[in-house]
Amino acid sequence: VVLLSIGDDGHTASLFPDHLYDKDKDVVVEGNSPKYPKNRISLSYSRLNRSKNVFKVVSGISKRSAIDLWLNNVTLPINKVTGQLEKVYISKEVL
Repeated sequence: VVLLSIGDDGHTASLFPDHLYDKDKDVVVEGNSPKYPKNRISLSYSRLNRSKNVFKVVSGISKRSAIDLWLNNVTLPINKVTGQLEKVYISKEVL
């Protein structure tokens, strides 16, 4: 089971837009995060996508721009993680 949310810039799980990550690795070391902290460790897209269930829970008005991009099929880290079964919950305040 994976539980994710989205940052106001569209990042999820410390995976950031316009950053390239090695598809063959299970672990990602991010050394230049645009958000504090600069150094982060996460699972890769390929590892997250091996999950059976992925839940995405989004709240907070600051996420509105990122959600608009996501719902209009702009490629963001949040839509690169799906797993076998994906459930998305977006609070009404964001929409």
